[in-house]
Amino acid sequence: MRKLMAFVAAVVAMGAFAEDWVYPGTKGDTATREVTVPGGWTLSCYATKSGGKLNVNKIVGFPDEPAVLDLSGTFVDSKGAELILGEVWEDASNKISHGGRRRYLLGDQLDSVMNYPFACAILAFVRYGVAERFMEAVVTVCENYPKPALDCLMNHIGTHDTARILSRIADYEIEDKPRRALAKHKIAADELPRACALLKTAATLQYTLPGFPSLYYGDEAGMQGYKDPFNRGCYPWGNEDTELIEYVSELSRVRKSVPNMKDGKIYFMSSEGIADDRLVAFTRTGFTCEKDCLVIINRSGDEVNIQNFSSRFNLFTDFEPLYGKFENDTAVIPPYGYTLVSAKFIK
Repeated sequence: MRKLMAFVAAVVAMGAFAEDWVYPGTKGDTATREVTVPGGWTLSCYATKSGGKLNVNKIVGFPDEPAVLDLSGTFVDSKGAELILGEVWEDASNKISHGGRRRYLLGDQLDSVMNYPFACAILAFVRYGVAERFMEAVVTVCENYPKPALDCLMNHIGTHDTARILSRIADYEIEDKPRRALAKHKIAADELPRACALLKTAATLQYTLPGFPSLYYGDEAGMQGYKDPFNRGCYPWGNEDTELIEYVSELSRVRKSVPNMKDGKIYFMSSEGIADDRLVAFTRTGFTCEKDCLVIINRSGDEVNIQNFSSRFNLFTDFEPLYGKFENDTAVIPPYGYTLVSAKFIK
């Protein structure tokens, strides 16, 4: 693989700082960098010890010439790491900007991108509960992106450029409120528990879809805040939502323990085994293990029992519980929760 700048953790989006980085002509710089490439264009980059984030929105005006757009060798680190990840809000496979189609994922520009399409799909599902639309949005990205780019997608549900995910879940008209109102607005006390519950659902999707999860500091602690600058408040030391933190921590442990989550392909099962807009069901295939992982996620406040599970998912056999309750051929999906079941695909 070509040697490119390591590009995984975003400084602003993940709260990290840079050290020990090398790029042509400079050693040991930290944080924001400006690099001039052929044609006189300037790239803005945030770098960390383990990676950085390229602000692709600042290069969308590039003329479509390989000499300008080929980023190979523009960034190098001291160990020759291999990934450039860019900030692209749309479907990066077919974005049209400044009169031309961008070619971010054709091999000579970006390895992957920030996953705003998934973030929008997750938010829409937890808000409105239309499973079919969620499935279509995710499948579109999965079909359009090369597999290596898909596996490295930066899956976020909030960044420093958006309102806090908890606030967006609770307030459907958040973007239309005047700035003065946003400065002091908080989620009503009677609405906060459900918003936090739906945030758990959103986080579960973030941690189980293709790509790697990326947290914007404080989202896991229940921080509120509307559009910039109200989404950039201090971390709520001593006032964290500890239940939410533990839930997200558990998701991290679950993801790490299931090899399928790293690079398994995704196939939606909702339309085959479940006709219920409260639920999303998909499988992550197993490359490093013999069995697939069936993921069932519930965005409602009801406990959902899926009986005759083996009949509904008859493309699989040898069902075993991974996380959650599964017994007597019945999967129990807790309110706003999830159940994982391992199964062997019948070839």
